[in-house]
Amino acid sequence: MLDRAGTCVSALTPPIDRGGSYVLEFGDTYFAAQAAGGKIIEFRRAAGSNLISTVHTSNFGSTLWTAPQVDWNWPPPSAVDSEAYTVTADDVAGTITMVSNGTPTPGPAVTVTKLFAADVCGGAVNVTYTVTSNEATEISIAPWEVSRVVPGGLSFFGGQEGLLGASQLTAEIITDTYWFNHMEGNQSGLKLFAEATRGYLAFTNGSDLFLRDWSDVAANAHPSDHGEIEIYEGNGAADEPELYVELEVVGSYGSVAPGSSTTLQVRWRVRPMPDGAQRTPGDAGLLAAVDALLAE
Repeated sequence: MLDRAGTCVSALTPPIDRGGSYVLEFGDTYFAAQAAGGKIIEFRRAAGSNLISTVHTSNFGSTLWTAPQVDWNWPPPSAVDSEAYTVTADDVAGTITMVSNGTPTPGPAVTVTKLFAADVCGGAVNVTYTVTSNEATEISIAPWEVSRVVPGGLSFFGGQEGLLGASQLTAEIITDTYWFNHMEGNQSGLKLFAEATRGYLAFTNGSDLFLRDWSDVAANAHPSDHGEIEIYEGNGAADEPELYVELEVVGSYGSVAPGSSTTLQVRWRVRPMPDGAQRTPGDAGLLAAVDALLAE
């Protein structure tokens, strides 16, 4: 983070490798990932609670899949979602590099590389997903970040009125922003699909503000049965309460030649709830905080 004079006042706290988890800790930011599935398992402020849900036995943390889902149906290929990644941590550079092993089955034969880099002065973690094709012929895929957050919050993103046709969940649009209230009933197993107009997806639990942003994907530059933003409400079983909400980002969809790659870059930031802001759709304080972060 920078002080008012523009001087960087944060430093990475070593070591990154903490015997089972890989941690980027600096300033007010705490980020942790694990080798199994290359999943992000913790993201919070130093004094805050974890915003990432880790309760479900398999649908936990933040992961990376390939879209469209029809390529592999369900469950996601274990080679990219749950099996161990090869991990390299660099305490000096403040980076964690994770590379998948094995061949996804079913689905396209790909290798997933995840680079988590601490932007100490910017108070952010820059995440770069690289999906490399190992197929013998050209394939069409998109990188797909799936992040499970704790239930009971509020999500919002910039968008033009009109959710995509496959949407089962609803969201309230106020001017140019969609608001999805996680507390309005248990609607487990349903999903929302949307285009983003500003390349961000924000979430608050009422105490903290979690912002992810990326280079906005052109309208319809995603698989036909996906959206640039997707929200899914999930639980463990039909008789269990909601355990998590998936906040998903689908990158650009296109052809990838053998040995070539496609990437998705997402910037993760967490901040305290703005003074006076409320966990309420349309809250001006939340919108102003996001605007300020996007302008940095």
